Amino acid sequence: MRLRPFATCVLPALAALLLLSSACPASDARRAAEEGARLYDAGDYDAALPLLESAAERDIENGELFYRLAYIYDLKSLPEKSLSLRQKAAPLLEKLAVSKEGTLETWYYLTALYAGLGRPEEMRKAARQGVDKYGEAPGLSGGDLFRLGRLYQFIEEGSRGAAAYRRSVAAFEKEKSPGGVLYPLALLADARTDLQSRRFADASRKFQRVAEISPRNAPPPYETALAHLGAGNLEQAREDFDRVRDETLNTEAQYGSDVARRLREAGGASAQTPEGKALQELDNSALEEAIRSAAGSLRKARGEQEKGEGGPESVRAPQQLFFSLVGEWMLRGNPIRETALAGGYADLIRQ
Repeated sequence: MRLRPFATCVLPALAALLLLSSACPASDARRAAEEGARLYDAGDYDAALPLLESAAERDIENGELFYRLAYIYDLKSLPEKSLSLRQKAAPLLEKLAVSKEGTLETWYYLTALYAGLGRPEEMRKAARQGVDKYGEAPGLSGGDLFRLGRLYQFIEEGSRGAAAYRRSVAAFEKEKSPGGVLYPLALLADARTDLQSRRFADASRKFQRVAEISPRNAPPPYETALAHLGAGNLEQAREDFDRVRDETLNTEAQYGSDVARRLREAGGASAQTPEGKALQELDNSALEEAIRSAAGSLRKARGEQEKGEGGPESVRAPQQLFFSLVGEWMLRGNPIRETALAGGYADLIRQ
């Protein structure tokens, strides 16, 4: 029998009520904590909250339980409750981490806890201890590999963190139905590594997958627009640039939209200069000089066209080169508005 939408929505709450009505208080508290942890890992924080609260109210002294509750309270903008629980969790997690019962997850919670409490030295020390213990451990789950990636980030070992995220994605994708919140987060981190490594098509595909399976973790449109721009998906890049609402990126996105539109008009981006040198081989100073030179050529071609001395085809090649160079500038994370204004060619982009 197919469940109606209402029945489907109330199932987690019904399960919580059944657990909370158990006859044995100690057993009930443990079961509530375990079921709350499962729902927490699945990202169902609203259903997890009453179970975790019930376990905490019954005097379960568990650092991981307190950490999970604190995290949910943060999400619900209850900072005082969150801080109190983080402070209670700290000594319990410290003790658990070094015990035989400690896990990679414990070290991750302890590290994140120190970060949230503004204790950077202890944060780095805990992350290092977690990495030293589990960095080469075989058979880690997708979730633990994600946590390992985070620990590497805490100690600013980005390349190792990126490798851990990629392994995490691979481990999750071996599961029949990877769920929870960690798979999309690992996939998002892996996509960002692809973007930085200029694997634009891979980044675009992974960004799209994240948005499909976890809309609340969907990457910002400026980021997806850059991935599409680099992959040559110019219409999608233009659409994503147009979706940007972040005030700090809004003007950059307007320039990006114009770049994508003009490249599409010109038949796509060129990967080389007219002399045959790959654009990505140019350092920033050489690239900036090439943009200025291409701007002069495009301005001249447009002027001749306005005088009737050249047709659309005479403008296409200089337009393609200029906007390919500007696109390359943006793909490196360089701001384009100030550069274009300083270089005197902002009008060529925004026209």
